[in-house]
Amino acid sequence: MKNKVTGKYIKKIRRKLLGSTVGRRIRDNRIKSEKQLKAFRYKELKRYIDRLDSEEAIATMQQLFALNCKRIRKQNHARVAFVVYSSSEWQCERLYRLMEKDDFYSPDIIISGFRAGDTERVYKTTRKFFDSSKYKVKDVGYSDEDPGGYEELLDSYDILVYASPYDSALKPDYANAYQRKLNQLLIHIPYSVYIEDAPAKYSKTLITCAWMNICVTEYEKEYYKSFKMRGYNVHTCGYIKLDDYKAVKADAEKIWKKCREDSFKIILAPHFVNEKVGTFHKNYKWFYEYAKNHPETSWVLKPHPRMTKSDFFSSEEEYRKYLGAWDELPNASTRIMGSYYDLFATSDVMILDSMSFVAEYQITGKPLLFLTGKEHNGMNRLGQALMEHIYKADGEDFSTIESFITEIGRMDPMKEMRDEFRNKMFAVNIRSYASDRVMSVISEELKSK
Repeated sequence: MKNKVTGKYIKKIRRKLLGSTVGRRIRDNRIKSEKQLKAFRYKELKRYIDRLDSEEAIATMQQLFALNCKRIRKQNHARVAFVVYSSSEWQCERLYRLMEKDDFYSPDIIISGFRAGDTERVYKTTRKFFDSSKYKVKDVGYSDEDPGGYEELLDSYDILVYASPYDSALKPDYANAYQRKLNQLLIHIPYSVYIEDAPAKYSKTLITCAWMNICVTEYEKEYYKSFKMRGYNVHTCGYIKLDDYKAVKADAEKIWKKCREDSFKIILAPHFVNEKVGTFHKNYKWFYEYAKNHPETSWVLKPHPRMTKSDFFSSEEEYRKYLGAWDELPNASTRIMGSYYDLFATSDVMILDSMSFVAEYQITGKPLLFLTGKEHNGMNRLGQALMEHIYKADGEDFSTIESFITEIGRMDPMKEMRDEFRNKMFAVNIRSYASDRVMSVISEELKSK
């Protein structure tokens, strides 16, 4: 036991020394070659950055970025990897195509596994989606074991684009941002608008060490500035995911199962349930019975992909049986993976307890009902402002929920106020494409200096 403890202690000291060594060399401009940078990982640099004050930390990171940008400008070409773990959270279609048309960039899709939820099912569904859509696709599997060549593949890119900020979200582990080499630039394009007050998220390796953090609004940028790194790497470009919404062409007749021509179309989007979030364990039976008994409504159940981890379903089989019951209704269907903007475009309302859709659905201008129940982390300024412009009900307040379906959601008395807020929040998206702005910011750094 003593040897094991001693071994762990030695490794911990070694990691600290590695971080300090590379950090000081970068700060003092003593690293001159890509080979020197490639010998270290971001997780090692992060440990050093955490011990510095804000000014020194920012200066060190900016020096690293300058070294990498200079090298990429000199080679006049950038290999870019969009690291994707779920087709439902893919958001960079337009940005990928813009890079594809520009000889300076060579973009690829790298598919990895996602550590939480049904890893194999999500991976295979995602692989199928990209294989059918004319992308240059490569994968690194969904196991922490490298069968050979996968890590070297990831090491070959100049720039890696990530959606999730969490250090250990991906399988294999070496696909995560914190495991990447210092001769690579990291870009964080969030898969959702961050509206929760969650300080721990903003200390993650990707957000701290990203060459670029792309945010949606000035609300978000101000929130970044409240942390140690003071938003030094934040660019307000709009919500890139909504570029796909602009381009969507949807046929409601092919999407919605209806018993009546004038059916009221409802997206039900429950979050998975754990000790912090989710209300679906309180109302999943009620919603099914309501849909079953009200043919004047039409439903698409869009559960969180990780709903299988919710403990109120005793097994995967029970959960699949529940989904199947919805699909058997003449006025309902389910959708778990893939794009959902065709649903947004053709729906009348949304009912949800998922934070990410609270902001995202605003672009439609349609009403939504947010179901409360468990205490969340609280809201940042953007989240607080959003919550003032949407309808809310307790997850077990079935009378208010029904009132929203039959009356409030149809009359929408908050529409004018909500539209004014939406136009301010998504001003960039309304005027232009967020992807074009992101592309411009990247190219300005890599091509014109």
